[in-house]
Amino acid sequence: MKWKMIVAMNEDRVIGLNDRLPWRIPEDIAWYQSQTDGQLMFMGRKTFESIRRRPEGSRYIVLSRSLDKKAYEDQNVTVIRDVEELKHLNLCGEGWVCGGAALYREMLPHCEELYLSEVKGSHEGDTHFPEFEHHYQLNGVALEHEAFVVKHYINRRSK
Repeated sequence: MKWKMIVAMNEDRVIGLNDRLPWRIPEDIAWYQSQTDGQLMFMGRKTFESIRRRPEGSRYIVLSRSLDKKAYEDQNVTVIRDVEELKHLNLCGEGWVCGGAALYREMLPHCEELYLSEVKGSHEGDTHFPEFEHHYQLNGVALEHEAFVVKHYINRRSK
């Protein structure tokens, strides 16, 4: 399984405030959706619960100790209790790690690629993206916008 990570953070490494994005940039959301719609997405419970629109064809793996596994079976959702359970899911192909902060921290060494939207400006936040620079090397810019820049990084161990 090849994991890619996707995240938006500001210059202070802020990624969230009260379980939501602390900014509203429709173009960044559109870029995120263009990359992840119809794909396998791995995320924590709070991130999963914050999604307002679940695209048809997308599959979700949700890391949670509290969600009822059976409640989501018919919705293309697999609930796991810890990251070790990924090994038992017979996954192949590619998937996206989509947050939150604890899952990002745990999966950083295991993702082949990182797509990082660097949101310009400072925003109040209570959740931050962990340091990633020792794991990843800049590969290029995927998208430039007046409010953000999407940078593409490659895991150093993948080279």
